[in-house]
Amino acid sequence: MAWKETHVMDERLKFVGEWLSGELSMAELCRCYGVSRKTGYKYIDRYRWEGAAGLEDRSRAPHRHPNAIDEERELAILKLRAKHPTWGAKKLKEWLERHRGQQEWPARSTITEMLDRHGLVRRRKWRRHGATQLSPLTMAEEANQVWGSTSRVGS
Repeated sequence: MAWKETHVMDERLKFVGEWLSGELSMAELCRCYGVSRKTGYKYIDRYRWEGAAGLEDRSRAPHRHPNAIDEERELAILKLRAKHPTWGAKKLKEWLERHRGQQEWPARSTITEMLDRHGLVRRRKWRRHGATQLSPLTMAEEANQVWGSTSRVGS
């Protein structure tokens, strides 16, 4: 017996076709196809407005990016960084706010991400720390000798 290969688009078209035939209620149809009624109605509405093309998968990417930097501000930051290559995001933001305060400038972290995207941030090298230097253990000859030997004064 050969495996049946189905595609999402084919299943959606069959769903709409069965809905158009009117043999099953929406609840029964959705149960058969394993989708919620909300999803079933969504595909029916898309089919009504856009035809078969409306049943295709849509991008989940956001339509707008509220934290995006516009080109004008990005260029201003990059030009200032070119003048002062040792300045980081904190100093760039402070200078821009002091000298060009009429505009709202992005957060320091956003400026850092933008500089990193343009290859203008040098990553710090992480240093490994060696093992701590411990003094050799003192051998105790009687009870609490090691504890008491450091706290006694003048004995």
